[in-house]
Amino acid sequence: MISAYYMQIGEYDFSLLYAVERKSGIEELWGNVTKDRERFEAEIKRMSAISHTATLIIENCRDREYLREYSLSEKQMTTQNRKVQEIGKVIDGTLQSWQSPNKYGLSIHYADVQSQTAPLLLSLFYYYWKNFQELIQPKKKKSKKIPQNVE
Repeated sequence: MISAYYMQIGEYDFSLLYAVERKSGIEELWGNVTKDRERFEAEIKRMSAISHTATLIIENCRDREYLREYSLSEKQMTTQNRKVQEIGKVIDGTLQSWQSPNKYGLSIHYADVQSQTAPLLLSLFYYYWKNFQELIQPKKKKSKKIPQNVE
């Protein structure tokens, strides 16, 4: 399921300029990059095409190393009839490809626990807004200093 977040501030609707995709964990992301890959990649591609970047938050995953080391237990492999045990490495490979500037320019952020997601979203949106404000400010004309006659 796509869980994209957008922002609207006053009269400015940024839904077509900046979106953040959220995944609740590695298992959900595994389904997205395997079973639902075509749909998920199309969403990332659409986000990238509109804003020249795509942003992904992976919850319940503290960092890239944790993602890479994530693997299923033998019991999970058997009970879930899984063929790939080291799913973190597979996911990481896909995400690394998508991070490339000549692919989607995917920006990845990690939230160790779900409660970190809201502050992270606020921070991402705040800096997008701040940078947007700087871009739309009228350029200040540099005043030319007129040399005064020195006697």
